[in-house]
Amino acid sequence: MYDKHGNAHYPVDEAIGLKPRKRYSPDVLILGAALATVPGMTDRLASEATKCLAGKYLL
Repeated sequence: MYDKHGNAHYPVDEAIGLKPRKRYSPDVLILGAALATVPGMTDRLASEATKCLAGKYLL
């Protein structure tokens, strides 16, 4: 998506806490996407799980 100034935004990446221009393992991205599609999964829970997988913090 682009804002009115022409800057690109990725709402799903922003919602789960991925930082722009940072490299993540394909396995982390696939697992994060899989978690986001689990029935009952909220954006907040998917974000926390993805941060754990990316080594940002432990639960």
